[in-house]
Amino acid sequence: MPRQKTQPIETYRRQVNARYTPSFSHAAPTTGFIDPRSNDLVRGLAAFATTSAGIVRERREATFEAEALAAKENLSAFKRELGAYLENTPDRGLGDPASYQEDINEMRAKYFDSLSNSKLKNMVNTEVDVYLKGQFGALQEYAEGQQREKLGKSTLLSAFEEVQQQMRKGGLSRKEALSKLQTTGKYLLESEAIAMNPDSLGKYLVELQSMNGEEQDSLIAEAFEDSELISVPIRADLKRLKQHAEALKPAQRELARLDLMGNIEGLIDKGKLTKDWFKPYIAQGIFSASDATHYLDAQKKRQAQAQTNLNYVASFGHKDLKYLPAKDQQTALQYNHSLFLKEYGPEKGQQKFDALLRANGVVYKTYQSVLGAGLTAVGSVAKSEDEVPRNTTEGYALYKRLKALGMADAHLTDKEAMAYSAIETHMELMGSSFTEAYNTYAQFKNNPYAQTVRLSPRERINLGEEIKDELSATKEWGWFKDNPQAFQDIVPGYLARLRDLQAMGIPQDKAKEVVLDRVKNTYAVINGSLFNKRFFGPDFNPEDIENRVNVLIEDIKKHNPDIPKDKKLTLQQMEGGRYLVIDEVGVPFSDKNDKSYLFTHHQLMGKGANTATALLEEKGRQELEQKMRRNQALERIKGIPLSGH
Repeated sequence: MPRQKTQPIETYRRQVNARYTPSFSHAAPTTGFIDPRSNDLVRGLAAFATTSAGIVRERREATFEAEALAAKENLSAFKRELGAYLENTPDRGLGDPASYQEDINEMRAKYFDSLSNSKLKNMVNTEVDVYLKGQFGALQEYAEGQQREKLGKSTLLSAFEEVQQQMRKGGLSRKEALSKLQTTGKYLLESEAIAMNPDSLGKYLVELQSMNGEEQDSLIAEAFEDSELISVPIRADLKRLKQHAEALKPAQRELARLDLMGNIEGLIDKGKLTKDWFKPYIAQGIFSASDATHYLDAQKKRQAQAQTNLNYVASFGHKDLKYLPAKDQQTALQYNHSLFLKEYGPEKGQQKFDALLRANGVVYKTYQSVLGAGLTAVGSVAKSEDEVPRNTTEGYALYKRLKALGMADAHLTDKEAMAYSAIETHMELMGSSFTEAYNTYAQFKNNPYAQTVRLSPRERINLGEEIKDELSATKEWGWFKDNPQAFQDIVPGYLARLRDLQAMGIPQDKAKEVVLDRVKNTYAVINGSLFNKRFFGPDFNPEDIENRVNVLIEDIKKHNPDIPKDKKLTLQQMEGGRYLVIDEVGVPFSDKNDKSYLFTHHQLMGKGANTATALLEEKGRQELEQKMRRNQALERIKGIPLSGH
């Protein structure tokens, strides 16, 4: 049988891809050859279509997840930026929300406009809308609560002040006052207009009572200490405050006030005294609210004096200058110096300024510079007064002026003081003119060894003994005279000064007089030790310093019971404004733990904790308390009837 003619493969592919249709069910079957690979091809195409669709779907899902993650992070950032924005608005986000809409829209665009998935964008916008609604609602609710609390506090304070005023005038009894305060408290909690939070009311009652601790002002605590309107802990606090307010007697209150005065002064000096600092002491009845106002006003006045252009013209002579820091102190002095010269003229202005400077008891660094420059300028011999350096002339004139006011030693170093004394002595003793005295000092300064003066051993010993006698003449200083350590530093220096004066042609007896005068004006013996007066300014007070030294030594012995009570200890002045505790032979003292003691100048002369001032105040308080106890004992004895006939 002959084969049929084979048709092209493409023809059969179209036939294989055909689908059965009922309307062609009776058509004659197609005959011919079918490629056996056509089924595999169909399955491959189907698999390819499925795979392509999966890849597209996976890419679409990955894009959505990435955008969703970015949207979540942007939503957190949006909330943070919105919170900061509202916090920094003038009304802290409590105003009309419409006023912020433009800025919020810009924030929304910044964080969410980049979203390409519309479904995701709608979800994010919905969440932002819900958040904004809640945020503004919470802020408004908080603002309303704050306003109600503020109104409640104001109402209670007004009622309390009105009750106090009526009681002072006698128009209201204590029972009536208590009832009125209780009615006010109940109204604050139950009123729809205020509806104050019970915890807020309780805390304000405690605060109000704390600021009004006088006996009459314990009304707040008495009115609410048993009230069921407030919590049990608040009631307990009010009972405690009431007990404190009524417990102290006048004498005890005065002792407590005395004990705190040093702290108050220290805080005022630093500008750190506050209303809150007084709260516990007012609650205890130590101070009243009016006391607090008085001291706070004093602090304001002091700060105003120190800060308003450093203008101390009105109060310059009342030692207020000491409250300024050292730098500002000198600025204030310079300001007033120039102002006085301008306002009163050179002569009268200078006199007025110097007098007020002395009254303030401070050192003017400008004067120190003038005095130092006067000696530095000394050069060659002058043929006439016109050739004497101007700085030297001005320096000597200032020296004489300050000496008359008792301020020269505070402004001069020991070497400078000796130099000016030499010029002064030469003029007074030798009858020299200022130019001649200047030339003598200039020759000596330019060639100090041109005229060597030798002192015999006996002369040196005698001068040392005379220095001891000079320093010990005004008081019995006990073991000071037998302390060899006290003079090992100063005597050689004054022997050199004596030789210098004699080299300038001043007779030995007068030169010795100048040296001893310098010793007396420079040093003082306090508790067996030498103290340089210049460290303490023009207002040097040896009795006050002696008390401070003694109280520091007493405190050391108090904390070291093993130290014998008759052990002699004192302070030795060191360089840098420090004071070392030494024994009677000048050896540094150490306790049983090998601990030595070194105090600063602030600890010796300043105010505040860990100072001699604090120890003296404590000592005075204890002495006052002992005196009061003795007086109370005497009063009790007087009240006991005598037995017998």
